[in-house]
Amino acid sequence: MADGLTRRIRSSSMSFLLILGLLFSTAAAQNPSPDPIASARRLFKQGKFRDAAVAYRAITSRDPNSAPAYAGLVQSYIKADDVKAADESSSQALALLPQSALIHAIRGDVYFRIGRLADAENEYKSALKLDQKCARAWLGVGRIYTIVSRPGQAKEALARARELDPEDGDTLFYWAVTLAYPDNVKALEKYLAEYHLDPEDERRKHEYLEFIKAVAGRDIWVPVRNISHAEIKLDPIIPHPGQSLGLAIKATVNSKAGVFLLDTGASWLTISRKLAEKIGVRKLSEQALEGTGEGRPSQGYLAWVDKVTMGDLEFHDCVVHVSTEKTMDGVDGLVGVSILEHNLVTLDFPHRKLILDALPPRGDDSSGPLVHPFSPVSSPATQMFTFGHIVLLNTQVNQKTAAMFVLDTGANSSFLSQQLAEQLGNARRSSKEVTGISGRAGTPATAEDVVLQFSSTPQPPQDIVTTDLHSISRNLGTEVSGLIGISTLSQVKITINYRDGWVRFQEGK
Repeated sequence: MADGLTRRIRSSSMSFLLILGLLFSTAAAQNPSPDPIASARRLFKQGKFRDAAVAYRAITSRDPNSAPAYAGLVQSYIKADDVKAADESSSQALALLPQSALIHAIRGDVYFRIGRLADAENEYKSALKLDQKCARAWLGVGRIYTIVSRPGQAKEALARARELDPEDGDTLFYWAVTLAYPDNVKALEKYLAEYHLDPEDERRKHEYLEFIKAVAGRDIWVPVRNISHAEIKLDPIIPHPGQSLGLAIKATVNSKAGVFLLDTGASWLTISRKLAEKIGVRKLSEQALEGTGEGRPSQGYLAWVDKVTMGDLEFHDCVVHVSTEKTMDGVDGLVGVSILEHNLVTLDFPHRKLILDALPPRGDDSSGPLVHPFSPVSSPATQMFTFGHIVLLNTQVNQKTAAMFVLDTGANSSFLSQQLAEQLGNARRSSKEVTGISGRAGTPATAEDVVLQFSSTPQPPQDIVTTDLHSISRNLGTEVSGLIGISTLSQVKITINYRDGWVRFQEGK
């Protein structure tokens, strides 16, 4: 009987221990050890990019073969605007993991950010050769297609990226932009609800969301008729003797005439608040006006006007920027050239004419590199890269340095970024005051005898003042090293094909 009792006690003890073990197993299953990658990703989604970088760096220290950790680390540095750290980390990752498609794609992201677009394309394509299901590579290819004016292929690539990785925030945003209303609104709302950014970037994206809600899918800047040929006179803007700001076009906005600076660096039409009140615009949404400078963007909003005419051109249902700041002397605002994208646009500065012609037949859309590095003898036309309304050109500086410059007829002179001027090593302090739409544009310096080449003919050597272009670079997501302004272009005839993504320069006669 004692033996039986002992056996029952032992049996009960074993049952208790078994149950206790199961309870602990269940508790462990319900509360697993935190996944370091998941924890770092949560910090990233919360917009804590520096903290996310620290977390990802700790993972790579323990596991140097973790491609997802390196990818997260580089993306965190890019979001935190630490481009140098992103460059170093992606280079290190590629050396360690040369067969990782994800790492090649992330290296492509860094090249894109530093303005080496051809190298970015090569890395994205290398990633896809290693793995056709690399979502981040499809995202990169979609961004390349976008800037080389192939919207249909861009949409397909971004949709593929979204299908392969629905958890990637960048993919969600770029894919959302390609959607029609109201799907774009739903996708952007999801993006902004799930991902937090730095305050300025978050402001921009909220403003964009409010704008597309206000427009509600309607076509804007609708040309009333097709124009096969038209010529419109351009007038010089000389607010003070000896001071030329550029060339302007006369336009009528809701039956009110005005004079507007022709600006390839501007979108749509920008008008003063005074003019907006006179013509009775309908406000759509808040929209800050951004440009060069160290300060905050200028206050403004987007508004609806019924009709804009310029010479033989007439547009209906137009969105305009309204600036609440003082406009420059001699003009009522700015007019962007991209509103003329339905035509071949020639800016004949020597003869002060804007010429519109029908677009030529589409060129060969064959396979091959999408991005063509600068080559002065490749063809009479130069490839341009469009970031919204901004046109970037591969530009050679002093016959040796390749950089991306904005084609900016709204700038009264050409400018260099402070970083490029330091790289050239021949800059001296300047007494000139340089201001942009966002305020004072850094401590000015002048780089002497700079030779710019963005076409088959190098420009004559010129002294170029530096300015702070960091806000533009960060906003576009690629490095901008200078502006090609009207002082450089005044004797040049420029033909722009927005549809096919090229520009041609001819010396004026």
